[in-house]
Amino acid sequence: MSKNVLMLHGLSARPSEMLALYKEFIELKYQVIMPSLPFHETDFINLNKLKLNDIEHFIEGVLSDRRLQYPFTIVGSSFGALLALIIAARVSSLVARVILISPVIKLRSSLQDCAINLFSYLPHSFLKRLGEIRKKKRGENIFLFHRESSQSYPIATLSLLAQVRRLALKEIKKIKGDVIVLADYYDHLLDPITIQAFCQRSAFDLNWFPGGEHELLIGKHHNHVVKLITGCSVKS
Repeated sequence: MSKNVLMLHGLSARPSEMLALYKEFIELKYQVIMPSLPFHETDFINLNKLKLNDIEHFIEGVLSDRRLQYPFTIVGSSFGALLALIIAARVSSLVARVILISPVIKLRSSLQDCAINLFSYLPHSFLKRLGEIRKKKRGENIFLFHRESSQSYPIATLSLLAQVRRLALKEIKKIKGDVIVLADYYDHLLDPITIQAFCQRSAFDLNWFPGGEHELLIGKHHNHVVKLITGCSVKS
């Protein structure tokens, strides 16, 4: 039974988006590590500087953190779910369980998904000059907790998402432990058919939620999601 947890947040979010789950784990006497991705500590103004090398250094830093005790459960949200897959593949014998929340396997818009794949093969210096894509505006009243998130996606950052996704999917066969996926069938960002096929192909346990939420940890299903995650993480 593992009481050690590594929590990984999303690309345009901060660790605070996982704070309620973090507190739940702490109350249950877990040892929890919740690092911040590079360029996410204070604001999102430098988010377009983030490169694949930064992600690799981040993963190395996480795995060398002396606070991380083995075996451990990984909980990754959105982009963090892709990082969870990479880490689980690289140290599979040390990972008890992987819990993926809204994993960015494929965007709901096939055109946008193809575009970020194309961008991911272009030089970062060129992509930085292409600017940003504004997020679809949503009211804060849809969230149960305060949400700290960037209001746009730098195109350079979206290209990084595609690079990391390719890396995660390439290494996925190395994962030995249980993988549990939590996703909203009507998520405005993700393609549910691809997620379902991905889980079936990889023999992952898929749990659907209704409501059109991507941020399951701070939305209306928060209590159910937290209960499911904490329950799954202590299974023998």
